[in-house]
Amino acid sequence: MTKLRVLCLDIEGGRGGSSNSLYQSLFYQDKAKVDLEIWCRLPGIKDRYQEIGISCEVHPQLKSFGPVQRFSRNIYSLIVFFLHHMKLRDFYQKLFHKMQDFDVLHCNHEGLFLLIRTLKKMGLKKKIVCHIRRTPHRNWFSAFQYKILNSYVDDFVFITENERLSFELLNKSRIYSGKVIYNIAPELNDKISSFPQIESLKEKKVICLSNAGYPRGVDRVVDIAKAVKEAERSDIKFIFAGEMTLSKSDPGLLGEVAREGGDMKDYAARLGVADNCIFLGHISNPLDAIYSSDLLIKPQRSHQPWGRDIIEAMGLGKPVMAYGAYNVFVENEMTGVLMVEFNPYMNAKELIKLIDDPEKLKAYGENAKARVKEICDGKTQAEKLFSVWS
Repeated sequence: MTKLRVLCLDIEGGRGGSSNSLYQSLFYQDKAKVDLEIWCRLPGIKDRYQEIGISCEVHPQLKSFGPVQRFSRNIYSLIVFFLHHMKLRDFYQKLFHKMQDFDVLHCNHEGLFLLIRTLKKMGLKKKIVCHIRRTPHRNWFSAFQYKILNSYVDDFVFITENERLSFELLNKSRIYSGKVIYNIAPELNDKISSFPQIESLKEKKVICLSNAGYPRGVDRVVDIAKAVKEAERSDIKFIFAGEMTLSKSDPGLLGEVAREGGDMKDYAARLGVADNCIFLGHISNPLDAIYSSDLLIKPQRSHQPWGRDIIEAMGLGKPVMAYGAYNVFVENEMTGVLMVEFNPYMNAKELIKLIDDPEKLKAYGENAKARVKEICDGKTQAEKLFSVWS
């Protein structure tokens, strides 16, 4: 049987959820049926691919564009992105010729929309699959991006039903291609171990795995930490893993701290909870950090209770606190706590209630592990992805 040849493009290289999700999808592929190669923007994940026998090249040109809410920020980012795009003629030629040896190009993020359009305009006849991983703000910039994708992509993969619905709303039409394939949950193995800086803590440990950024809502966790402290609870520690840079355009105290040269750690200090929080920065082993924590909190302002960190935590038997209504993963009082709205004092009360009930904490964690084992199994999800490619 002739093996399918697939080239995958990864805009992160190990420093984000989409990159790690792609790695899991390729790890579980049947290598008797498919030959795989990866081009990454950053080198962080290269060694991991080499360990499983998949060739990986680093190409810094693989930059992407993701629409945000503010019009001015979109204009600036899109201009910068177009200017970068215009300098990539040689890179696109190299990729075009590379694809002559492959059957499928898998673009692991919708931010590669101009690359896809360019290759098709150059006459590439090979199948292009695009992984849709975001539910973007509903504005002209998102509609522009999705219209191009809908015109040039041969097939789609959506990480949940929400991304598919968002894609259809922005395109103002139903799409008949594409498949919803949940991200793969990790399995506990001998490569996952304790995270010493977290494991050594005597307090209960609540972890937030996210870079700072106003839409991501990491500051909300600091606000909850303040409410927990005001409840005179010193036995709960909040762990932050990710880049904690603030933007000067952030509203209120966040922007004020940023304009003074501070970051999220300084914001915590301004709220008087520096001793209640530990900031790890970017870490290369997030699964170890989750494994050593008691639960994960997902504070996004967009109220999207799904994504790589949630599935990873559930796969390791950890309950999740998150915001939103979508309950396929985080189901209230079953796999964690699903909150309708942000209120630091009410949310802190829910957190304390769960922390103080070790039996419930354990039961939620076991339920979470069983849930993702059923719907995010590695082999099953990998086979679904192969069916899209073929």
